[in-house]
Amino acid sequence: MYDQPNPPVARPPNGAYDPLSAQAIRLNAHVSYLDPPFALSFPTLLAPDPITQIGHRFNGSGIKAAVTARAGYVCHYCGLRARKYQEVVGPVSTVTAAEAHLACIFCAQVMALDLVHSMRSGVLIHLPEVGQARLHACARIIYVCRISQGRAADLARRVLDAILTRRARAKARLGSDDPGDLVTMLVGCRTEAEAEALRRQLDGIRLFPLDRRLVREMELEFNQFPQILAYYRSKDGPFGGLPPKDMDLRAFEATFAGLTATA
Repeated sequence: MYDQPNPPVARPPNGAYDPLSAQAIRLNAHVSYLDPPFALSFPTLLAPDPITQIGHRFNGSGIKAAVTARAGYVCHYCGLRARKYQEVVGPVSTVTAAEAHLACIFCAQVMALDLVHSMRSGVLIHLPEVGQARLHACARIIYVCRISQGRAADLARRVLDAILTRRARAKARLGSDDPGDLVTMLVGCRTEAEAEALRRQLDGIRLFPLDRRLVREMELEFNQFPQILAYYRSKDGPFGGLPPKDMDLRAFEATFAGLTATA
């Protein structure tokens, strides 16, 4: 299983494929989306951290191979099945694969907020209507459909514009929509009372993934997201090369019906 590519995306009899259906979303050991918690990729002065469990990314070949094989390439949180652009995450104390999980890049970065600012790969929004993991599934649909033509592209752009209006609400609650500022708030908590106050502020706050992911290799910095999107759209990717016109986007549209109506 570890070396097998994604199976072809099967079209239902009517020719429409719903990227939010159980056929597309494969959830591990839970029946609904599992929202990844806000966390940091480095230890703070607090032991334990009173606001959230510190996350850690494991890219060692041994642990990554074991966790990937166990998960079958499926993100533990949002159910994305993809052979590429997945990371292994878990508590900072994890030393074996037993407590680690596979996570797509969108879910993984929620647990590594300190890296999001430098990658410029996400912004904070206030969107209590949609959970963090489902938001990631929808974000992939947005970016895949947005670069197409026709109704799917128009819908994707309209939903994206409506989502980004919620940055203002995040600023009103936290004073900023920059994940880097949230890192400062998390690290700054010194007591349980301060942590509880921040938890209340974070109610409904989501990290929305942007179409940008700046990474550095050697002395070069480049935007990795176009490569990621190309893979998602390819025949070997999670969308199986299907054009947006062959997708059933009714569930996606219904998710944001109230938001687009008021945007």
